Amino acid sequence: MDVSVPGRPAAVDLRLLLPALTGWAVVAVALPLPARVVLAVLVGCAVLGAAGSVVLFRRRERGVLTVGRWFGLACAGAIVVAVLLGCAVVDAAVHRAGAVAELAEQRAVVEVTGTVDGDPRTISGRSARSAPLVIVPVGVSTLAGRGGMGASQARLLVFGDASWHALRRGSTVVFVGRLGPAQDPSSVEADVDPRGPPRILDEPGLADRIAEHVRGGLRNAAAGLPKDAAGLLPGLVLGDTSVADSSLNDDMKVTGLTHLAAVSGTNVTMVLHALWWCCGLCRVPRRWRVVVAGVGLVGFVVLVRPEPSVLRAAAMGLVGLVSLVSSRPRTAVPALATAIVVLLAYSPPLARSLGFALSVLATLGLLLWARPWADRLALWLPRRLAPLAPAITVPVAAQVMCLPILVTLQGGISWVSVPANIAAAPFVGPATIMGVVTAVVAAGVPAVAAVLVWGAGLPTMAVAGVARIGADVPGGALPWPGGAPGVVASILLVVALLTSGPWLLARSRARPGVAVAGVVLILAAVVPVRELAWPMVGWRIVACDVGQGDALVVRAGSDVVLVDTGPDPKLVDTCLRRLHVTRVAAVVLTHFHADHIDGLTGALAGREVGAVVTSWVAEPPADAQRVRETAERAGVAVRTVRAGDLLDFGDTAWRVWWPARRIDEGSVPNNSSIVVTVETPGLRALLLGDIEREAARALLVELQHGDAGPFDVVKVAHHGSANRLDSLYAYAGAAVAIISVGAGNDYGHPASSTLAVLRGLGARVFRTDESGDIAIRPAQEAESDQTPGRRLMEVACRGP
Repeated sequence: MDVSVPGRPAAVDLRLLLPALTGWAVVAVALPLPARVVLAVLVGCAVLGAAGSVVLFRRRERGVLTVGRWFGLACAGAIVVAVLLGCAVVDAAVHRAGAVAELAEQRAVVEVTGTVDGDPRTISGRSARSAPLVIVPVGVSTLAGRGGMGASQARLLVFGDASWHALRRGSTVVFVGRLGPAQDPSSVEADVDPRGPPRILDEPGLADRIAEHVRGGLRNAAAGLPKDAAGLLPGLVLGDTSVADSSLNDDMKVTGLTHLAAVSGTNVTMVLHALWWCCGLCRVPRRWRVVVAGVGLVGFVVLVRPEPSVLRAAAMGLVGLVSLVSSRPRTAVPALATAIVVLLAYSPPLARSLGFALSVLATLGLLLWARPWADRLALWLPRRLAPLAPAITVPVAAQVMCLPILVTLQGGISWVSVPANIAAAPFVGPATIMGVVTAVVAAGVPAVAAVLVWGAGLPTMAVAGVARIGADVPGGALPWPGGAPGVVASILLVVALLTSGPWLLARSRARPGVAVAGVVLILAAVVPVRELAWPMVGWRIVACDVGQGDALVVRAGSDVVLVDTGPDPKLVDTCLRRLHVTRVAAVVLTHFHADHIDGLTGALAGREVGAVVTSWVAEPPADAQRVRETAERAGVAVRTVRAGDLLDFGDTAWRVWWPARRIDEGSVPNNSSIVVTVETPGLRALLLGDIEREAARALLVELQHGDAGPFDVVKVAHHGSANRLDSLYAYAGAAVAIISVGAGNDYGHPASSTLAVLRGLGARVFRTDESGDIAIRPAQEAESDQTPGRRLMEVACRGP
């Protein structure tokens, strides 16, 4: 099947792409199914593919060359599905061997011997579990627990303390820890809370040591750059996000530049293209350029780390290079199809990875639309600006193809992302190429690298500047429905753009005044309406979208009470400004983790605050001290509370139910969270902080003894973590459940099992990563003395 694209001399060959996409879709659906079902489908597809191949072969032997094209594609699709399902079955058997899943469900304590699978990442300041927290992926070789010992190929994610940060990829370690269900089961089989530091049995191999030396050299060279560039450059060039600035990462997510914060297919394409260009400059024969590019690709992957996301980027980058340098452009799409099949065969869980889907769709958009759109746009632009057409159409083509997935991640359509990508595009190439040169030089001559790094640092500063400016644009994300309706609507929008885009461009060129007026009218109709409609009249509770953290505003008469402040002062300040809050009766900090306290300065800025209320368990001590110092500088008193305390703010009554005692199991700070019930006119809410299963058991006893339930609204604990107590939510019986969580967070929050439990209990679930700010008020029917949990609640969402 060939598709002719206007502006291109050759047709696009889609014959291999359709079987590849079919195999991808089937594997994505089959992964969570029972093994017997997968095997049945595998056998069926294998039989159909083999039978169809025999028919095709016999017809060809008889000289019948005209075989239905769809029949051939169906046979190829059946064979691809069978192969990929076979790989999925083998992968599941290998990685789930050793009863890791069962031990994780039992939360068993085990001794693990394995190899460090990636670089340790410190997420202190963003953690919802401990401070500081170091995340280390470990590939298991042997696992001993519950009286047994055996080999395993499982992959674990360790949540350790600072002692784990010294580990290097490739090290063989042994440690003892408690297993738990994986927050992200698509990439690891279980999470581990270690019971102490690891013991190193063997150092990394030569390749890993060289890679770490080069990466460390780039980090050291970049340390002399301004903060944003110093944190972004190692990630942009080598995927090293260990020194990345969290606020810049948030701004890059808002502006659609997050793919630049780590190595993507774009970076790989640039490196390979630079190698190709250098070979041409040195007059290397064309056939040897492929060898040089291949060696360069392998070396680059080793430097960046051969993890699934990097291998995916390498494959997509290689496809991009084929499109750029091939004398037969129509080979690019078959190359993409081959890359899809090879990657899924290597790692079947990629079939359910949003990152993989974004990479494939973006690459497909570039191959199908970037060049023809650039040719058309060049005709429309003035002659001097015509060379800029590809820089405009490349990000547009990628964004258009990825739109259905982006709206599910962002909860809206960011009109800022396309201009931001266009503005950043000219700086990405120089930053990447000069960054690679600097990294190589830094490995041998650090003094020279300290000078060369500015050649990469200046364009990196420009990219960071685009992200900072774009994130501050008001109304940067247009509201869009969530869930399946939003995905369907976005697909229809993409189809409409692809089919009517040329006509709209032609009409815009003929009547530019009408086109400009139409754009202005659309923006005037969409952006201000949303701003004027917020906040909802009569709101009682608003969950602020502050990323991966908590910040709830409760109306208390003419004032408000703020429960937690999120991780970013700017985000909580912006939310309070939208609600026109100038006076805060109290700021209640449920516990001392950064994603609940780091926004405190933003909440205090320019507002009259009555008090800061904290838990009596001051863990971690350093963060508790930081809160006290921040409050003292602002002239605000700090008050500690414990279970049994009663608080009155305006027309609301608060009762503290936890912490009644210190629990040393699990996370001490999380299990020491303040848990309160809030009584407001027509609404009763249960705010659970970040308590885990251990504290939830004790809390449930207290609530039952005090006959506290049911409730109208529950703030779900710990961002929807799987570490929960189902019976607590059953007792709460809330009609509305709020989950405060950041889009694309590293913890897998909220867990799919938690969502299933809440919905199974009949709760309407709202998430800040999908809905943005969430406002709740009692419906008029709820003003009577109806039983809490049965009263009608009205919910309005502002959109991220």
